[in-house]
Amino acid sequence: MIQKLKQYQLLLVGVFAFVFLFAGCKYELGPIISFVSEETRIGRGWKFSKVYHNKVLVTNGSADSVVYTTSLLGFDTKGRFSFLVSDLRVGHKGNTLYNGNWAFDNDKKDLVLKYDNDGRPTKTYRIFKLTEADLNLRLDEAGDVTEYYLVQTK
Repeated sequence: MIQKLKQYQLLLVGVFAFVFLFAGCKYELGPIISFVSEETRIGRGWKFSKVYHNKVLVTNGSADSVVYTTSLLGFDTKGRFSFLVSDLRVGHKGNTLYNGNWAFDNDKKDLVLKYDNDGRPTKTYRIFKLTEADLNLRLDEAGDVTEYYLVQTK
């Protein structure tokens, strides 16, 4: 009888541990648990590996768009970011560096980028993966959806 009670206790502890570990996952794609803070994980340089606009791959750009393969995004852990954009659209300079402030919002599920005095609007991105090596963001502007897949720069 006591042996059976101990087995039930062990099973109950296992169930609670499972629920505790898996119920708190913030992002659609891992990590389930991390000992590294979100600020530390995001605070580095990132390059674009893939970009989809409304499910169409646009990473390489075209004669009238941003070329993500040569664009870079960097964050520090104090809330500043830099975005080097390779922009081939008519009337743009080619490579342009934008700076601004970043912050987490919505229990660190969203990343808010506020650009410094250059007329660019503040943008809020949904984070769906944040590890030390990968950052995946989704920007939904009234149904116009862009997904950004970034990897850490070496």
